[in-house]
Amino acid sequence: MEINTTENLILLSLIKTWWKSDDKAGKPYQDVISELLNGNSYLYIENMNPNYNEIKLSFNIYQKEGKNYLTAFTDLDLLSKWIGIESKYVKLETKDLMKMTEQIDIDGIIINTHSENSFGVFINKNFKS
Repeated sequence: MEINTTENLILLSLIKTWWKSDDKAGKPYQDVISELLNGNSYLYIENMNPNYNEIKLSFNIYQKEGKNYLTAFTDLDLLSKWIGIESKYVKLETKDLMKMTEQIDIDGIIINTHSENSFGVFINKNFKS
């Protein structure tokens, strides 16, 4: 099982710095977002598509307080713990995932949910990149 691969060391370090910061919306947050948009990090996402022969992603969207969130993980161990059962997954470059959010009806991405290095990315649908 792949755990915290080297391409995620920068991302995890930036998330750790953000957690220690008193300025949750300032530079530490922007540094994580910059890594997600421009860095070499990857995230694992559960693929709900039941057809193994079809090249199509189907994400499981979680709802909380009327908002839709996609969960993503920096390693397979965290993904497996979250799902609780054996499942299919996809490993995506974070910059590709961030581009895909424009086409998915979500309000945010929760990275490493329920772990000590969790991080939330909130999607502003009114913002045009």
